[in-house]
Amino acid sequence: MCWISVSQLKSLLNRAGGFLLGSALNAPSLTSSASSSSPAAMETHKTKVCIVGSGPAAHTAAIYAARAELKPLLFEGWMANDIAPGGQLTTTTDVENFPGFPEGILGIDIVEKFRKQSERFGTKIFTETVNKVDFSSKPFKLFTDSRTVLADAVIISTGAVAKRLSFAGSGEGAGGFWNRGISACAVCDGAAPIFRNKPLVVIGGGDSAMEEANFLTKYGSKAYGDENGKGVLGGLKVKNVVTGDVSDLKVSGLFFAIGHEPATKFLDGQLEVDEDGYVVTKPGTTKTSVVGVFAAGDVQDKKYRQAITAAGTGCMAALDAEHYLQEIGSQEGKTKVCIVGSGPAAHTAAIYAARAELTPILFEGWMANDIAPGGQLTTTTDVENFPGFPDGVLGIDLVEKFRKQSERFGAKIFTETVNKVDFSSKPFKLFTNTRTVLAEAVIVSTGAVAKRLSFPGSGEGAGGFWNRGISACAVCDGAAPIFRDKPLVVIGGGDSAMEEANFLTKYGSKVYIIHRRDKFRASKIMQKRALSNPKIEVILNGSVVEAYGDENGKGVLGGLKVKNVVNGAVSDLKASGLFFAIGHEPATKFLDGQVELDEDGYVVTKPGTTKTSVAGVFAAGDVQDKKYRQAVTAAGTGCMAALDAEHYLQEIGSQEVELGQVVRATPLTVYNEVSTSTPVTVYNEVSTSTPLTVYNGASTSTPFTVNNGESTVRR
Repeated sequence: MCWISVSQLKSLLNRAGGFLLGSALNAPSLTSSASSSSPAAMETHKTKVCIVGSGPAAHTAAIYAARAELKPLLFEGWMANDIAPGGQLTTTTDVENFPGFPEGILGIDIVEKFRKQSERFGTKIFTETVNKVDFSSKPFKLFTDSRTVLADAVIISTGAVAKRLSFAGSGEGAGGFWNRGISACAVCDGAAPIFRNKPLVVIGGGDSAMEEANFLTKYGSKAYGDENGKGVLGGLKVKNVVTGDVSDLKVSGLFFAIGHEPATKFLDGQLEVDEDGYVVTKPGTTKTSVVGVFAAGDVQDKKYRQAITAAGTGCMAALDAEHYLQEIGSQEGKTKVCIVGSGPAAHTAAIYAARAELTPILFEGWMANDIAPGGQLTTTTDVENFPGFPDGVLGIDLVEKFRKQSERFGAKIFTETVNKVDFSSKPFKLFTNTRTVLAEAVIVSTGAVAKRLSFPGSGEGAGGFWNRGISACAVCDGAAPIFRDKPLVVIGGGDSAMEEANFLTKYGSKVYIIHRRDKFRASKIMQKRALSNPKIEVILNGSVVEAYGDENGKGVLGGLKVKNVVNGAVSDLKASGLFFAIGHEPATKFLDGQVELDEDGYVVTKPGTTKTSVAGVFAAGDVQDKKYRQAVTAAGTGCMAALDAEHYLQEIGSQEVELGQVVRATPLTVYNEVSTSTPVTVYNEVSTSTPLTVYNGASTSTPFTVNNGESTVRR
């Protein structure tokens, strides 16, 4: 129960559009200023989630939806059901059973906290009443007197109003005792000091009346008493409806328990409701009879009707709505090109795609494959072989330059990991933990991770020499000053090990190849090429068991402990560089076999292109290149992928000129009506008085006319 102060009422009135307090208080009825708007002034909004309500259910739903970046719109109403925004809590004084408020809190104050928290996370709130909805088609439509909202999902949390009897003294204001001894919720208000050890009355005859009366016995004395003379309820006149006798009943509290009326009239029967008018939800969820519409709080709860249970269902509704939006893909909408990756291939593709006005979305991942966004370049110190950097550049700095260039041309970058895709139908679907993207074309450039061995000293951080003498790419790092004229080691037994060892002889004083078996797996020609080099020495049946630092205490690699796997003997090997050449693992698990892979898990592309086995899906960089694996070759294939994707989109007609759109000197590729396999190019500046009847880019049987004289495309 609550006395609303003038300042609090003024705050409520200000939300409704700037009423003058005096005129509002004197007016016989209150209406939103927006309601006087002419039809021409009606505004239309689009949103992923629209929430109708203003209590704990509505605001909890708004908080969760806003934090999920769904940008919800919330209509809190204005004196809907004759209650101020905030619902029944605004008619309650001390709220002592909402967790987190050990001293209790005024109902109107907790509502204001809910509201501020919703706004803090970006909820847009309108103090207007939704008086009509249309759930017959999608997007759903909701109407107030001044605006229309198109929503992908809707959460109904309009509450329920306790039924009250009307008799002398039962109302608000002068002469009435509502909120001064009369209430409609014993569980909410019964423990208030005003009722302690006082005679109380419950009006009603159903289960609710029995429950509330039983509950009140914890606090009240019995059903009679005397007046207290403090301006609160002192007694009741009770009439016997059979005999007509009127008796006096001294009580300090009166509780209506004659039921509630859910606020569902505005739904106009578009959702299933039960016999009492409550919205029916699927057990254990907030799903209603209309897919995409959810209900929370007292509008669907006839049993508990508490602020905290309403808040709980508000949370459920937001999560249910978020999951629904992910399923239908409306959370992110569509893009022409989605790029998955964060290295030179991904960003080169993004730069080319963005400059072609394909508005690409790029998912750079977050610690995907245990590597920061940017991929293996972020684990490399001096990059000296990427063109344009004569003095070299740190790998992480080069990645940052790629990223800035992608953003400069308009690529939208999400630091999220794509963990699932669906290439079975078009548009393609890509999923992260928080969003879904529909794409007309996809470029996969997730790279490949060099395999590494784990032993003391092999890792990053304190005590480890990764990037301080230990690497997984001799071609990338072998020419660094730290390795010049020093003994170096390659671990591996295949062609890569032979190639890397041979390459390192250009810089190191000596190169050891350590292989844990007694025979190499490399081809004979690769073995001959490497092992004929006098700088190379072979250690078979060997396994590195520890790496240690240099004698000068510079924190770089100084040597290795090598164990003979046959006899167990451990020897010391001085080396300033160790290079793993035991293969790479392409990052293709998330594709779940939906594109063709080779025996090593690399994406198979059509020779000379980046086309995969799925038309419209392309692959670039190390995810499809097991031979070169260089930053500049990855960037080159990223360019190829963007151009291949652009050409594909032109072929399927996703970049066609819209019908009726004015174009200026833009070439339009069309098919003549004689042979659909022979393309011709028509320029708009070519003047002709004869319209050409052509077929659209999808080569359908529906002709449209290009009239070059008017520079327009028409049906």
